[in-house]
Amino acid sequence: MSNPPDDDRDRPLISARSPSYERARHEHQSPSASPDPMLVATLGRLCEAEYDAAHLCGVAAELLAPDGGAGADDRPEAPHNLVRGLVATHEHHRDALAATLVELGAAAPRLGDHTRVLSCDPSDLRYGRSAPEIIAAVAAGEAELATYYQKAQRAHPDCGQVEHQLGEQHTELNKNQSRLDSLSVDGGKRF
Repeated sequence: MSNPPDDDRDRPLISARSPSYERARHEHQSPSASPDPMLVATLGRLCEAEYDAAHLCGVAAELLAPDGGAGADDRPEAPHNLVRGLVATHEHHRDALAATLVELGAAAPRLGDHTRVLSCDPSDLRYGRSAPEIIAAVAAGEAELATYYQKAQRAHPDCGQVEHQLGEQHTELNKNQSRLDSLSVDGGKRF
């Protein structure tokens, strides 16, 4: 289990030798120095968290999908379709955060060199969990990600466009959380 979001051990490493800065130096002729290295680190951590959330939702959607038989449920509100939509949302958020990092002169974490941020390990979903338990795990991941966004907004309240971007993404996470809660409240009747 990873550290809770407010734990000091969860602080991202900021140094001139961090992979993002090194890659930025090699990929860009003249990377601009960010006025706030903590902002770059925070956005990098959110980007990593979005990788985690997309992976978690992808595994969950795969496990929730019907076998594809004649009775396959292709309604948009079907649990596997809702969770599959979350994958696209998280990939979009990750790409937007990566673009912001590039604008700041840094390089976004890549799939191969990112560290897991969210506490729920997607591989744990594969061990005999029921559909309501899978939905609950996704909801917990979404709630944890929302906590990271709240923390980022509090840490960088005067960053203009970045603040707006974080606010929009946090609002979208809250909507996703409501949709997942409606699946959970349904008492498993949709499964």
